[in-house]
Amino acid sequence: MKLNLIILSIFLTLIACVEEKETPEKTLSIYLKERTSSQVDLEFYQSYTAGKMLASVEALNEEEFNEYSRPIDVKKKKFKIMKKNCIEEDNSCFLTYIISYDTPTEKPETSAQVKKIAEMKKIENSWKIVEVVNVKTFYENKESIDITPESN
Repeated sequence: MKLNLIILSIFLTLIACVEEKETPEKTLSIYLKERTSSQVDLEFYQSYTAGKMLASVEALNEEEFNEYSRPIDVKKKKFKIMKKNCIEEDNSCFLTYIISYDTPTEKPETSAQVKKIAEMKKIENSWKIVEVVNVKTFYENKESIDITPESN
């Protein structure tokens, strides 16, 4: 009896500790973190994107690709998924998310909040970003803007 309880408790502990390896949310989160914090290569895009999004990256020439793939200089990055809408039959999910950040290199310093919808597809047991659509962007300057006219 005691042996059965020990085996059952070990089994339940293992089940509780196992998390789904790959979810659309996790894929999007990893993609955004890597994309904004380090220089990425074509292999990175091939791992995380497909369809229209991958095609648009592959269509870039070398100079455009290097500019597009460079780390983004922002601080106070925040990422939050607001809504998840999945279609089981199609192996697809639509994630509505918000990215917030500050731009320290621009003058005046600006806070931005961008709301987007990512279309995700499960391809060969891996979630990929197929398309991202901007819904709304909000900018707020940290300082007032000087609008005095220039004198000639």
